[in-house]
Amino acid sequence: MKKILINLTFALLVFAFTLTGSALAKDNIQANELLSLIADAKGKQVVLVNFYASWCPPCNEEIPHLIQLREKYSEDELIMIGINLDQDASTMKKFNKKTGLNYTTFHDTGAIQNLYNISAIPFTVVYGKKGNTIYAEAGYVDAKTLIKTVQYGMK
Repeated sequence: MKKILINLTFALLVFAFTLTGSALAKDNIQANELLSLIADAKGKQVVLVNFYASWCPPCNEEIPHLIQLREKYSEDELIMIGINLDQDASTMKKFNKKTGLNYTTFHDTGAIQNLYNISAIPFTVVYGKKGNTIYAEAGYVDAKTLIKTVQYGMK
């Protein structure tokens, strides 16, 4: 059911983007901006979207695996987007610097979290090269699962 909801959400985002379009150039991210990043990758790259916060212990445990994943795959193969759910963007920036995050992150004011119906973090969504949702799960994801999922998405 959750996979159907995420696919439906993606379809609605595609529709919304075609109506509005927007370039991503700010701390907070809007639905159409996230959509633009995902839609532009279709047919070219796998997209991983990870919801996290500085105060979340499983998120802190998972981030080193995400950093390693970014090191393993180039931007031409994998787009990684972190959606931060901290209270404000300055907390996100301090946390990102402290942890050495090496992939694109955006602060969410709640719209993206609500759109994806996120009730627990970390929450990871992976879109394959064909644009389909191949993974959507709440909770810690180990390095092996991340690599396997990305490799599957590249097919």
